[in-house]
Amino acid sequence: MNNVIDPNLLTQQRAFLDQIVANPQDTPLRLIYADWLEEYDVDCPRAEFIRLQVAWNESQDNGVKKDLHHSMVEIYQKHKKKWERKTPR
Repeated sequence: MNNVIDPNLLTQQRAFLDQIVANPQDTPLRLIYADWLEEYDVDCPRAEFIRLQVAWNESQDNGVKKDLHHSMVEIYQKHKKKWERKTPR
């Protein structure tokens, strides 16, 4: 992940986050945002985390949900300080 984000990308990211907050159940929007995070190398671990959240929400299998939850916790624990510090407001 780059240490400096292009101001245009930051504006795009803020627009995504505003839309997600306004439409929290819009799964396709969250997946598009995850793709965008990877495409522009903004935050690939967060993209993976979002996809895991979506998969967890859509899964009906408790075993799968347990594995997905474990993966989400691992990623979150590894990146939480950076994410909490870098979340645009």
